[in-house]
Amino acid sequence: MSSYSTEKIRQINATMGRTQRRYSKWARAHNVNYYVFDVLYLIRCNGLNKQNEIAEMHGLPKQTVNSVVCELQKSGYIKLETDLTDKRSKLIVLTEKGEEYADEVVGEIIEIEKNVIEKLGSERAEMFVSVLNEYDNLLKEEIKEHSEDKNEHKNI
Repeated sequence: MSSYSTEKIRQINATMGRTQRRYSKWARAHNVNYYVFDVLYLIRCNGLNKQNEIAEMHGLPKQTVNSVVCELQKSGYIKLETDLTDKRSKLIVLTEKGEEYADEVVGEIIEIEKNVIEKLGSERAEMFVSVLNEYDNLLKEEIKEHSEDKNEHKNI
């Protein structure tokens, strides 16, 4: 591997790590467990309403998502409703109290993110998303290629 590639990998990982820590610090500053923050964020910002979708979107363990959902339900922030298209599945719905809590915890960070996207401009924001998606797809393909012989990582 070239020293250029090694340096770029280091820079990418450092940047992703710093970005992740910013969200973690935001959650701490709002006296919220990071996983609670993440689940509320995905419900509010992405409109996700099933535990498996939330787990998949951010790579969270299903048990962690379930624990957070139970905690939010006990606190009266969410309720679970039967999915009319799949009776075995439950939909996560924010209560009125939950809407207020989600606004308090993630509403401002979503506005901050919108400001950042505006500052990047539409062309650079589109390029950023495109390059991230391409990187993710190439990484998935490389992992699959390197894992085929070993029969590992089938669902990465």
